[in-house]
Amino acid sequence: MRNQGDLSEPPYSSQTSRPVNRPASKLPAGYKPSSSLPPGYLPPLRDLEKTGAIVNEMNQSRLTRRQIFMLAGGAVVLVLFILIIGIVVGSSLIVQSAIGNPDSTIQHYYADLEAQNYAGAYKLLSPQFQQREDQQTFVNQNQQLAGLGGPIVRFTIVSDITKGNHATAEVQFTRDPTQPRSTQDTLQLVQSNGSWVIDSITAQNIISTATPAP
Repeated sequence: MRNQGDLSEPPYSSQTSRPVNRPASKLPAGYKPSSSLPPGYLPPLRDLEKTGAIVNEMNQSRLTRRQIFMLAGGAVVLVLFILIIGIVVGSSLIVQSAIGNPDSTIQHYYADLEAQNYAGAYKLLSPQFQQREDQQTFVNQNQQLAGLGGPIVRFTIVSDITKGNHATAEVQFTRDPTQPRSTQDTLQLVQSNGSWVIDSITAQNIISTATPAP
């Protein structure tokens, strides 16, 4: 028999094999550190370390050098792609701004005819047009037209269609504001040396519905 004053070994309960004064474990029945965690249960940190849950999570979130290099390389390629797209778009806008548009050439051409600056209008013709008709012939013809019907007093671009480096436009203009008759030109334009030029002109007399000016 053991003495009641002997405290070398704690007393055990008759129903369990654990000491009477030791608190019961808070782990679920049948739980072992090496077993998987029960659903919805979060044991203390020491138990997570025993099961290897913390170590596995750290290993899963850690990137290898190869993965880091691949991500960095992908980011560099994406930045270069964006820069190339920006350069291409910017270059296109610069080229388009330098070339202008067909309407700008038409406006200058008829403004020169209105001012009887026929030499200036001749410069807006394509090289092919200028080969078919020299400058002096062009100037003489327009001077004769101005002498017969008067100089151009107003003009309007009725329509224009651009397809690639070709354009077609119709321009209606009036020489004598007191007459209802006006002229409509059909122009073919092309791009040459970075600008739009007139390649051919077809004239057609039409009856204007506008009321003659007093």
